[in-house]
Amino acid sequence: MKRTLIAILCLATGLFPPLLQAQQGQGLSLAGALEYAREHSPELRNARTDVEIARKKVKETTAIGLPQVNASLAYNNYPNIPTQLLPDFLSPVIYSVLQNEGLVSEVPAGVNDRLFPAQFGTRHNLTAQVSASQLLFNGPYIVGLQAARAFVEFSRVQEQHSLTSVEEAVSNAYYQALVADRSIALLDSTRASLELILNETRIIHAQGFIEETDVDQLELLLSDLEASVANTRNQQVLAYRLLKFRMGMPLDQEVVLGDRLDGMLSSVEAQLLPASAFDPEGHVSFAMVRNQETLNRLDMKRYQSLYLPSLSAFYSYQKTAQRSEFDFTDPDGKWFPTEVVGLQLDIPLWSSGSRRYQVQQARLQLDKSGVLKEQVREGLKLEAANARSGLENAWKIYRNKEKGMETARKIYERTRIRYREGMSSSLELQQTYNQWLQAESDHVLSMLQLFTAKTAFDKANRTY
Repeated sequence: MKRTLIAILCLATGLFPPLLQAQQGQGLSLAGALEYAREHSPELRNARTDVEIARKKVKETTAIGLPQVNASLAYNNYPNIPTQLLPDFLSPVIYSVLQNEGLVSEVPAGVNDRLFPAQFGTRHNLTAQVSASQLLFNGPYIVGLQAARAFVEFSRVQEQHSLTSVEEAVSNAYYQALVADRSIALLDSTRASLELILNETRIIHAQGFIEETDVDQLELLLSDLEASVANTRNQQVLAYRLLKFRMGMPLDQEVVLGDRLDGMLSSVEAQLLPASAFDPEGHVSFAMVRNQETLNRLDMKRYQSLYLPSLSAFYSYQKTAQRSEFDFTDPDGKWFPTEVVGLQLDIPLWSSGSRRYQVQQARLQLDKSGVLKEQVREGLKLEAANARSGLENAWKIYRNKEKGMETARKIYERTRIRYREGMSSSLELQQTYNQWLQAESDHVLSMLQLFTAKTAFDKANRTY
């Protein structure tokens, strides 16, 4: 029995995260804990950053289609000016004139094939250039801009999904912390009752009406119970630390819970009332696959747009200075300008089928996302139905364990009275005590299961 109780109380504390700082003596409610987590949870802070990154990505993509202006300055130094071999066009003409004048009888062989070296240009050259370009039409750019905007919405849905996960964890943590507090209170109450019985038993034993064994049995029970209380308090501290970590709170911050189990249980009972039909398309998980389908459709359009031509305009202006000496600061030195304005049209003609296969692959990915969307739709319906059934079943178990605990308490109280009157043995008292303690443990466990089912129900029916 003791091991079972310890295991349950460890479960009640080991799975959850803690809560917010009490202000001016007031405890933190579940709503306040959720609000704090929305602001300070590292997971949500990163999700909001991802949304902002997506917005910046849209601006980056938009800027690609806006005018692009660049400037450059290039200096070239030629220690050895490049040499070109030119045909010897003078010698054939000279020999031809000499031959006509009778000065030579014939033109020497190889004159027409002679080449002579020539150097063109100057040693120092400086070029300054400014160029501008404007994308007029480009299919992949247009589709990419649409995809960037769709990605912003996808990031928002991801943020909402993260919010759902964080709120689920915080809610479970809050419920678990409340149950841990209740467990401590029950153990303290049980210990006080057992100490009272032990003191009465010692008095009766001192008067010689019962054996010392009866006192020893009760002392052993009390010793085991004190060990359980100490262990449970330690687990409670660990539970609060984990809760603070999950919420993004400093671990040294004090937290006092403001809500009570009675109010929480009433809210669970209210959820058992018949509700409106569940719409899976409003669920955040469905919104995620729907956005993924949109992105896959745009990806297919991007590959299809590769068949379209691309048109851009450009303008370039440059000035070049050529010097034999490094004297570019000389105001009398000449600069030679060059100016170009034009259009460039790129037309895709033949890719040996690569673009066609890219479109086919993208279309298959789109088909897969459509199948996944229908699968998620039916899965969400099943999850919502199972969550409601689980909540109803957990509620019935909780009520049953609550009645069982109350019955076990009454049996123990009656046995305790009979024991004080000498009409019951210490063994019978110990048996009913263990039965009562086990019933309390079962009641605590049923609470945990009920609140876990409630959180699953809230998650399954949450709309985006």
